[in-house]
Amino acid sequence: MKNKGPHIEYLNLGPWPGFVGVTTDPKAFAREMRRMGIDQEVAFMGHERAHATVHSFISPRGEQCYIIALGDFKGGTKEQVAGLIAHEAMHIIQYMQDELARGGRLGVEAEAYLMQMLVQECLQRIWDSRFVRSREPSSAKRKGDKK
Repeated sequence: MKNKGPHIEYLNLGPWPGFVGVTTDPKAFAREMRRMGIDQEVAFMGHERAHATVHSFISPRGEQCYIIALGDFKGGTKEQVAGLIAHEAMHIIQYMQDELARGGRLGVEAEAYLMQMLVQECLQRIWDSRFVRSREPSSAKRKGDKK
């Protein structure tokens, strides 16, 4: 896993309310907690054996925020990292269900698309992908169209 330096990358959630960030750096996490006005001490990881965790809090402006903290994962495979992110993304979906659906379901398809988006966006950030989502549909060539 590539560490992009001491900062937090926030994902584009499109129509979903709130903010989701991802970081691999405990110092960047501590700075973000101070910047957001979180007064209490917040541990980067939930316990010493954890490799990842999700922190949920309300910003000073009243916005729901989630930060995925990924610990040192030297020796871990890309598949293990992707699995960890999927695990933490599921927690975000569970938190969103509590907040947005009052403990109900967001909808099977909505949950699946949200999971896909969270995992894809996180992996793009931590692996420093150059992929940019297309801004317009590609043109379809039909049989008989001129080149």
